[in-house]
Formats: sequence, C-alpha cells, structure tokens
Amino acid sequence: MNGVASAAMRHTADYRLNFGVELPRLKTLADEYGHSHELAQALWKEPVRECRIMATMIEPHDEMCGELADIWADDIHTAELAQVASINLFQYMNDAADKALQWIAADDTMHQLCGLCTAYHLLRRDCLDERRQQEVADQAQSLASSTDLSVRRVANNPRTDQ
Repeated sequence: MNGVASAAMRHTADYRLNFGVELPRLKTLADEYGHSHELAQALWKEPVRECRIMATMIEPHDEMCGELADIWADDIHTAELAQVASINLFQYMNDAADKALQWIAADDTMHQLCGLCTAYHLLRRDCLDERRQQEVADQAQSLASSTDLSVRRVANNPRTDQ
C-alpha cells in the first residue's frame, strides 16, 4: 500500500477501497499470475482500484468480446480505469474499432473516454482504415469542448500514452 497515494486518490476516485499501488507494481503482480479469464472476472467484480486494474492486465485478449467489454465499460467510473482498460485490453478486441466508435458516440462520458482512448491506440498501431480514422477525428473534434475535463483533455490531445 502507498498511503500517500491512497489518501490523495480517496477524494477523487470512486472505489470502495484503494491501496494507491502504482501501475508498474500492479503490472509486475499481474505478470506473476499470467492470463486468466476466471481470475480477471473475479477481480473485476471487486470495487477495489487495484483489483480492477489488474483485471485489465490479466484478462486474455481473445476472451474480451464486445458484449463483455460493454459490461466492463458500464462499470468504469474513473478516467484512470478507462485509460488503463483501453491500453491493456480494449484495443486488442476483435471488434475494437467498432466498439470504440460506438462508445465515442455514447452519451456517457466514461464510455466516450473508453472509446477515444481505444481509438487512439488503434490509430497508433495503424489498425483503422481511412474511413474510421476520419470518423474518429470528427468525433474527437465534436468532443473537444466537452464539459467533462477528462474527455476534453483526451479529445484535444490524442497522445498515445493515454
């Protein structure tokens, strides 16, 4: 546990429990467990920051279908988790491009954030055709003045480290 980080996040994150463990340490722990759909599902059900983040790291990419991704995205309540889930998992789904565009067009800001982050990672990996690239650009432009700071920041700054 990182007490300082945990205390700082307590006021900004919507988790029942938060240990403040840094992402590199969680990645090391996840690597020790390897990929496991059952364990990832069990971890995701826990409203604990570190459990949710580790779930995105150990869920096998080929097990994450669009329907399951929707269930997980519905349960994302922080920008950090939206970004982590997108980089660790959502960008590798078979239907990632379609799902990203669907989420970007949603009314919910966390879905929009998941969609933008996923789409930007797909762009970075050159996984979007020209039509989809243009659609992402158009959607990002429309979200560039979002009232949600996280969505606005990502829409205006499509860095690949989101």
